[in-house]
Amino acid sequence: MKLRKVSDILALVLLVISFSLLSESSTAGIERTAKRWYMFDIYGGTSMAHGEYEGIGATTFITESGNSLKIGADDLYEDGTHFGVDYGMMRTRTLFSLGFRYTDIEYKDVVIVSGYMPFLPFDPYAPSNVNLTQWDVDVTVHHYLANLSLHSASPYMGVGMQVGATSQTADGFNSINRSTFALSLDFGADVKVSSGEGGRSFVTLSSVNSYQFVGTSDRPKYL
Repeated sequence: MKLRKVSDILALVLLVISFSLLSESSTAGIERTAKRWYMFDIYGGTSMAHGEYEGIGATTFITESGNSLKIGADDLYEDGTHFGVDYGMMRTRTLFSLGFRYTDIEYKDVVIVSGYMPFLPFDPYAPSNVNLTQWDVDVTVHHYLANLSLHSASPYMGVGMQVGATSQTADGFNSINRSTFALSLDFGADVKVSSGEGGRSFVTLSSVNSYQFVGTSDRPKYL
């Protein structure tokens, strides 16, 4: 009898141990996926052109000898303005977004280049003013140094791609649209200003900076 009781106890202990191991192995296979946050962003600011250009819009700069002339952005463009909207998804600390960006291109009425006579890219006294605008589809990937759902602020950096068209319009004339492309380095910071009940949503103010380091030759590249 005593041996049977001992064997029963051992069997019960082994059963408990095996059940415990089974429970641990089954729960170990269940992993939580990273939480996804959906983002809607509205932004705007100043656009400063940089680089050298052989023309503005559909106008090409040609020397008297017939060679193309490159002119620096400081001699061609005033500071412009831009605004855009983005929709994206953030997984942990990486934000993927797709949006639309509009840029108003402000060119100088008189262009002065050392060694050349001043010239007018577009006659400011003509009956119709020439307007230049840039329309882009903007795709970005940004990585945040901190998880915004857990922290009040975080810097970020990433890359962007802008694909669109430069549009040249004037009253009484057909519009001219040229396909353009640019790549950008993006950086800034987000500061959380409010959070929804239970932490299911939050609102941030953002510093949005973009440096377009590559672009088609006939499109202004902006900071």
